This record gives sequence, C-alpha cells and structure tokens, in this order.
Amino acid sequence: MMDISQLKSMILLLEDPDELVFQQIKNNIFENAELIRPYLDEFRTLSTDGLFQVRLQNISDQIDTMSSLTQIENWVNRIEPNLIDAIVIIQDAVFPEYDPINTLNEFKKLKQKIWIELSKSQTAIEQIKIINQYLYHNFGLRSLNPESISINQLCFHNIFQDKQANNLMQAIFYAALTQSLDLPVFPVILPDMFVLAYKNRAIAELSFANEQHYDVVFYINPYEEGKLFSKTLIEKYLESKDIEPKDFYFAPVENIASVLIYLRLLLKTIEIDNKEDYRIGMIKQMIKILSEKVEKSK
Repeated sequence: MMDISQLKSMILLLEDPDELVFQQIKNNIFENAELIRPYLDEFRTLSTDGLFQVRLQNISDQIDTMSSLTQIENWVNRIEPNLIDAIVIIQDAVFPEYDPINTLNEFKKLKQKIWIELSKSQTAIEQIKIINQYLYHNFGLRSLNPESISINQLCFHNIFQDKQANNLMQAIFYAALTQSLDLPVFPVILPDMFVLAYKNRAIAELSFANEQHYDVVFYINPYEEGKLFSKTLIEKYLESKDIEPKDFYFAPVENIASVLIYLRLLLKTIEIDNKEDYRIGMIKQMIKILSEKVEKSK
C-alpha cells in the first residue's frame, strides 16, 4: 500500500504534458482510487496550471462515477433494497454539493419523531393518519406546482430545506419514510400522477376476498396530505382520461422500479437544461443497471 507522500508524488506527475505518461499515471491512480481521491481536490485548489486542473477534475469525476455505480449495483443486488439508501447514493452522485450524511441524519430525525407516536396496537389506517399529521402539519411538507420541474426540485435534501416537493418526490419521500418505519407502503404509477399503496396480502385477502385487490389494503395520495382512498377512485381517474384500467395502474411497484422512474426524470430534466452535463453519462449507466435488474425479475 502506498503512503501519503507516494500518493501525492503520483498526483504531481499528472502535470506532465506527455499523453502516454498521463495515461499511465491515470491508470495507477484508478488502481488506488479510494486512497488518492481525498487529495485530488486539494491539489486542484492549490494549482494554477490549467491542464493539471482539468486533468484532476476529470479524474475526480471518473472516480466518483465508478464509486457511485458500484454502490448502486450493490444496492440493486440486496435481498430487500430500501429506498432511502438509493436516494442518498444518487444524491451524493448527482448533487455532490449536499452532504449525504447530513441528509440522512435529517431523515432519521424525522423518522424518530414519528416513530415515538406509533405503536403495534394501532391499525394501519391509524398509523398512516399519525404519519400524515406529523408530515404535513408538524413538519409542514407542501406541494409544488406540478407543471414545472427544475433539477433542484429533484434533490432529496431540498425537501428538508424547503419543506416542499413535487408529486414524484413526495411519493418517493413518503414511501421511504414509511418503509423505514416498517410499514409496507409502495408507489403506484398512474398517468401524470404518483400515488401510494399500503400493501399487505393477508389483510387484503380478508377485506376484498371476492375482488381483485393487488395485495393493496388502501391507497394514499401524498399530494393531498396523505388522503386515503380505494381503487374505485383510480378507476374513475382512468375513466376521466379515457384510459383502459389495466392491472399495472393498480399494483404497487417495487423499490427498484421506483428509483428507475426517479432516475429517468432526473436524466430528462438535466438534458433539457444542459445536454453536455457530465452527470448525464453516469445517470444513464445507473438506469442501465436498474433496468437489467427489473428485466431479470420479470
């Protein structure tokens, strides 16, 4: 293992204008990426050499991308991949200006305050109503205009900072929070809308034995302060849009599919703003990893 002085000496060799030397040093840096990454920003800040700064920035971005893709791949291959971990990984990759540890701590504080109010003696509906009371009134989460989406609105940390979110972010945020409290709440994808479903096959079988229930006990609209509703409302919504009521409009999706939707919206929003954005390639690779997993699970 290299010591600090050897690592720093290797970084300084990136100043060599010879392309062959640069490629060899870059490969050596990638082999020691985890150790050397903390020093790259330090050298870039102190240097006045334009070529050196550009090389350091490009290498830093490549190391960060490789790290993020590895983390996403590990997340996808878990037995039960949870939403909050994926959200934090993506935020760290796409919005590096926000400290992921700080975001996770804010999430845990919110979770703890709600957890204190919950008990096993409460019904599912009672627990959801407690969460709604705290989330929309105590915490003060508000809805954003659904017609305009900016890249900052897709940053998870900004939900804590601004106390507002668009439809998709509210659905993912709500699902991540409830799942962390061991409640089986998952997103449901409708045309132009995201809602949530409380999923419990045993309860659904008892409650709706003679009809198609999709393992759903009830639905939740996070955009209307967690309002509870039945599948009848989804049927009416689809009818109003002249859309055939297919099964996938009623069935909750797993977390990998939810994150895939989030990544696709991130990609679309960033491409509209700047097609040359360095994050585009990384997000496309994340989408590829998740898409392959979804296809294999079919």
